[in-house]
Amino acid sequence: MPADKGGEPQKRGKLRDDSRQFVSSLARGLEILRCFNASRTELGSKEISELTGLPQPTAWRLCNTLVSLGYLVPTSGGRLRIGFGVLGLGSSALPSTDLSELVKQEMQSIADLAPGSVSLCVPDQFDMLILRRAMGTGALVFNHSVGSRLPMIRSGAGLAYLAMIEEERLELMTPHLRSLAGDEWPTREKSIKQARLDYQNLGFVLADQVFHPAIRAVATPVIAKSSGRIFTLSCAGPVATSERLRNEIGPKLTLLAKNLQTTTMMLT
Repeated sequence: MPADKGGEPQKRGKLRDDSRQFVSSLARGLEILRCFNASRTELGSKEISELTGLPQPTAWRLCNTLVSLGYLVPTSGGRLRIGFGVLGLGSSALPSTDLSELVKQEMQSIADLAPGSVSLCVPDQFDMLILRRAMGTGALVFNHSVGSRLPMIRSGAGLAYLAMIEEERLELMTPHLRSLAGDEWPTREKSIKQARLDYQNLGFVLADQVFHPAIRAVATPVIAKSSGRIFTLSCAGPVATSERLRNEIGPKLTLLAKNLQTTTMMLT
């Protein structure tokens, strides 16, 4: 979900699928579940309608179905929150405990060195979903948690994903990214082009004060060997100099990514 500004809901972009195998009602139901995040724990049908772009009666019928299945739970005032059904699905989708133990120490080491935060993310439509996170000792401008979503076009993690996908996939996504970026698109398009050059030349992506004047970030993709699924590792924070970002933090993050890709305890 795109990051909120002042609490105002923003409609999600969508990739169109016209195949006969595509079930639109299922897709709409999943869109409703994606409306909920760490900062938006309860929503009404009007808010869900605005976030998804669905007519309010349609959104409400889908919500009632999700309530019946235990994926949503009604609260006071006719609002809804995520139910235990979704939590159960989410916990089974996270990387294995063995993987968590494998990367925890290395992620924390890089976070302390930066100082900043190190996140393992997975793309979710036009956002990056945080699966694992290590926090350094330095002060952070943004303190996201596991389960938070980072806008793909406004995060180092997102740039790392956009840097390594095939040109055809990027072209397919571009109209939706442009719509989400609005007036910022010329700047964001330039960042994406630079990220693709960085990844080609360095093996990682630099976002040096691109999204916030106090934040320097570096990120790199992680491709699961067993499934081909794409993750990203990113480090963001008030890193002292651009040189440290390029010469010290970036290479360490890239080495961790390579270790994750070749380890026998694969990402799934």
